[in-house]
Amino acid sequence: TRQRLFLVLERGVWQYDLKREAWKFIDSLGALSESIDEYEFGYNPQKKKLQLWSRGVGKVYETGVDTIDFKRIDHSHDHKNQYGHFPFFRDGRLYAFGGYGYWEWHNILTFYNDDTREWSIQNINSRTPQKRVPFSGVYIAKKDEVFIFGGNATEHQHPDDQTASRIDLNDIWKFSFRNLEWQKILTLDLSGDEFFKPLELAKVGRNNASSSSFYIPEKSMWFLPVSPKNKADRRCLLKPINLESMVSYPAMQAPINNSDQIIPTNLLYDPKGKSVVVVGIPNLSNTEEYPVKVVKISRDSLMANINHESSFSSLPVYYILFGGASIILIIVGYIFIKRSSDTTNKEEQINAPVSKEKLLSLSSLKDEEKKLIEFILQ
Repeated sequence: TRQRLFLVLERGVWQYDLKREAWKFIDSLGALSESIDEYEFGYNPQKKKLQLWSRGVGKVYETGVDTIDFKRIDHSHDHKNQYGHFPFFRDGRLYAFGGYGYWEWHNILTFYNDDTREWSIQNINSRTPQKRVPFSGVYIAKKDEVFIFGGNATEHQHPDDQTASRIDLNDIWKFSFRNLEWQKILTLDLSGDEFFKPLELAKVGRNNASSSSFYIPEKSMWFLPVSPKNKADRRCLLKPINLESMVSYPAMQAPINNSDQIIPTNLLYDPKGKSVVVVGIPNLSNTEEYPVKVVKISRDSLMANINHESSFSSLPVYYILFGGASIILIIVGYIFIKRSSDTTNKEEQINAPVSKEKLLSLSSLKDEEKKLIEFILQ
């Protein structure tokens, strides 16, 4: 907000001025009834408020950004039902997807209703993603869509089953608030990488789910932090995905100076400064203190490092492999029918071109196949 970064630490709220590169202590969070570890934190851009809410959803606190004074605003309780959820703000309303609670993974989408001061479940008109604790996500206001990436789950959906294997999901799902439908977009091939989890490092306690990845709206580019599965190599790489074309690119090293090497805990995009803001701690050993560092990366330098020659598009490949085969069969079948329909004009029928309009008028074609035909014939 106004190029100010708010950071919630164990001992209170701090503000970092991105222009002056200066820290300022704001509040000790004395108004909270529990430790800060029991809360998630985020900035509500429509209400222009800082908000805290229970990790498993339930209690909600908020304050203005100029004078910090957290007040509880809900009539709810600590639900303890969505630990590890992905939160986002839409039209001033706080939403939460997925999570874990009461011995079960969840795939529900809930929201805090300011009118009733209670939490409600969003209506859905389609099948839903597999139950999970999601890795990350992003809400795109311009399209009124939220994207969810991967997460932790078990083979048989029972998290407390000791015989069930834990799995890491690498799929991307999209929920549209316009038609209230979920759609699976693609499954990422991370090629020996996995989603970067700073919580696995003893130096890091908890990090904020809403800043676990970042999105550059003017480039339609979403960057997910990943790291090699080799535990000896804990570098944090960035996996770019174009959410307009649904093309993913190879993971790349973030262009950070060697003197600024840090373990990232939070990633954000500053549209005014046209830069990525990386919050983290120094990659040091044999020390009892880890001061928080803030590093800025130019948007243009980041975009210039993307390897466009090795891009991968899961969605077009799917349609080429399956939809494309259907189109070939349809075209061949259509020509065969035309050839057989009039034996008196056989030669003319064989050489006659097939118009796009006639092809698209076939009732047997699905909408996806028609779109692919239009794309091929452009």
